[in-house]
Amino acid sequence: MRDATPDETGTADQLKLVRSWAREVVTGRLSPIDGARRIAGEGGSDEEEPAVFEQLVREWEADEAGREECERRILDEASLLLADTA
Repeated sequence: MRDATPDETGTADQLKLVRSWAREVVTGRLSPIDGARRIAGEGGSDEEEPAVFEQLVREWEADEAGREECERRILDEASLLLADTA
């Protein structure tokens, strides 16, 4: 069994952090927009999950009237992220 490279270790640590924020969003300990901002800021540019959250943050910031719907979508995406990594 080989040791993980520093890059693999960093990616694994990032994923754990992203999952923990998603879990906090789903449980209500973190607001959807704050969780989305954290996830978007932490994920690598080659990861699909942060890109989804980056887009949702932009939508939330651009459309004040649509924020409630956007927050529901953030919650849905956080739930999917946790389901995909279970």
